[in-house]
Amino acid sequence: MRLSGPSRRFRHTGTLALALLFASCSSPETELSAIPPLLVRMALESGHDHPAAHATRELPSLAESASEGRIRLRVYEDGYLGDDSEVVEQLRFGGIDIAVVSLRALEGIAKSAALFGKGGTFPSAAAMERAFAGALGSALAEELESSRLLLVSWYDGGPECYLLPRDAKLPSLSGLRIGVERSKAVIDELTAEGAIPVPLSTLEFRRALEAGLVDGVRAPLASVLSSRLDADYRVVPLEASRVPMLVIGSRVSLMKMPGYDRDALSVSVRASKAFQADAMAFMEARFSRDNPSPWTLSPSAYP
Repeated sequence: MRLSGPSRRFRHTGTLALALLFASCSSPETELSAIPPLLVRMALESGHDHPAAHATRELPSLAESASEGRIRLRVYEDGYLGDDSEVVEQLRFGGIDIAVVSLRALEGIAKSAALFGKGGTFPSAAAMERAFAGALGSALAEELESSRLLLVSWYDGGPECYLLPRDAKLPSLSGLRIGVERSKAVIDELTAEGAIPVPLSTLEFRRALEAGLVDGVRAPLASVLSSRLDADYRVVPLEASRVPMLVIGSRVSLMKMPGYDRDALSVSVRASKAFQADAMAFMEARFSRDNPSPWTLSPSAYP
């Protein structure tokens, strides 16, 4: 039997009342759980064995826990999404959401990056902490934001070193072709010392060494050891030269996230610093054990 007009109206009214009743009973937790997970793409130039990679491997679970399952973070390491300079450009336009990059990759867009420490280095992690917490850190964050980047946190990237031929006559670097990151401060420093700087990304160091395009490289010790570049070369640590690695977010991407999820992501990155610091300490201790009397160069040897 077909429903008459009044009966049909009653049915519709009852359905609407039930819908309103269930809606009024929903909780904020139910509403949040109904939101689809946010996929966050993270880039890392360093390889699997680098201390920073130890931290980023923990980040997906940290972020998922801090966001109660709303953030799904996917990490692309070993330069899969490009070198640091390429990643920074993608961050600015939202092609990548967050990344760990060298401080020196930011010198072209943030003058403060070149002012950090001596040639971008620090004598200790504590000095790094003070710099980021102070006026210079605030200036860097402001400059980055004007370039559509957000300073999320930082890692202590450990000391720098030179990777040199075993017959190099130290402390002189005169006449040696040295592969370096694309940093004006470092290029000027090596030029003044008489070396021939060859600007490269850290992803290009191995190929440049194997092809004989450079005699050695200047790079963070962690990059050299984790990439196994030290087998046929002398590793010469540069004293009091710890290098920061920055965790940078895309302002285009992250500002689209709810504030509570941005906070959860920031908390997760800061929590990951402990894993990076532990891996770095282990790597440095192992290097010291295997090289009880390593050659070292002091920053005082340079302009």
